[in-house]
Amino acid sequence: MIKTTLISSKLDIERAQVSAGKFREEINASLNGEELVFVPKEEIKDDLCKFIFVASGGSEPEFLKILKETKGPFILITTQGDNSLPAAMEILSYINDKGEHGEILHGTAAAIAAKILSIHRCFSVISKLDGYHAGVLGSPNMLINSEYDTKELERTSGIKTTYLSMDEVCKEIDKKTYEPDKYTEELINTGYNRNELEKAFWIYGAVCRLIDKYGFNAISLRCFDLLEPYKASGCLALAILNSRGIPASCEGDTRSLLSMIVINTLTGEPCFMANPSRIDMEKKEIVLAHCTLPLSMVGKYTLNTHFESGISVAVKGEFSPGSYTLFKCREDMKTYFVQKAEFVENLSECNLCRTQIKLKVDDVESYMTHPLSNHQVLVRGNWVEEVKELFRWYEVRNS
Repeated sequence: MIKTTLISSKLDIERAQVSAGKFREEINASLNGEELVFVPKEEIKDDLCKFIFVASGGSEPEFLKILKETKGPFILITTQGDNSLPAAMEILSYINDKGEHGEILHGTAAAIAAKILSIHRCFSVISKLDGYHAGVLGSPNMLINSEYDTKELERTSGIKTTYLSMDEVCKEIDKKTYEPDKYTEELINTGYNRNELEKAFWIYGAVCRLIDKYGFNAISLRCFDLLEPYKASGCLALAILNSRGIPASCEGDTRSLLSMIVINTLTGEPCFMANPSRIDMEKKEIVLAHCTLPLSMVGKYTLNTHFESGISVAVKGEFSPGSYTLFKCREDMKTYFVQKAEFVENLSECNLCRTQIKLKVDDVESYMTHPLSNHQVLVRGNWVEEVKELFRWYEVRNS
């Protein structure tokens, strides 16, 4: 349900409201299962974004009553008649003069419905992330520009962060236990070395217990610290967590974790955190590679050792052809990079991390001049416009 409050002139109010109701029905027909519902103005005052349905000319005094009780942004939905648009323009001018933010939606019912869905999706993400709890299990040790400023992130997004020591993580791993699930069973059925799988599952079990204990919605794991004491990597733990819809980054990379949180919440898709291992400037192709990815992101995968260490278990996935999106953002929630990418081929090179994908992109120069640190985040589908819209609203929210 998407709430809106209707405002109109007190003159000829019934006719204007009937006309607005018919137009709302036309909009609802294009809302893909959502429904725009008229509610009293009191019911929208706490919404992050206020949808105001301007039914007729002379609605301005009714809007002033709303403005006394709440702040914007205000989205003014207009019809094709009844002086709805002129009234909305007067209201928007007043909003702008008062330093608030507002926008007018005008046009066909289908066009307005598409814009309503886009804005509603963005504010649903903003609302969900406000109060989100990220757990950082050990800080980056090799990465020098991949750790976010926790205070800045909480100010701009409401995402809270709790750091745990690797000692606490290791105490959980030492319990050598985990709760089996469909993913652990699936991995066992691959026939890979059972002893190596069990050690990897102990890490998975430890992280799951910490998630439950602290109420984390996402985690970052300083996984390289586990290779020597346990002769095991965190690759499978992160692969399973991301498959379950729990964003999980490796190497203690919190900026990548933030990017995974944002894109996963926006799209509902699992995402692949990877190294840009090679770039062909002439062909505008980029090769991404890493040893973990969500098992649910690919149709086929095999298991191998972790690339750098040559031990434990890593994932080699095979991506399907189609469009993808590359994304990375910073904790100021205004600096980001996004672009569409087209699948070229899966690779199997011995000198790169196990999962390897070559992509065709438009912009390779940015990686050479202004990269947002190393790791990039890849998600299925073309979400470029949705990402831009989300960060447009974050800029409004934080201004």
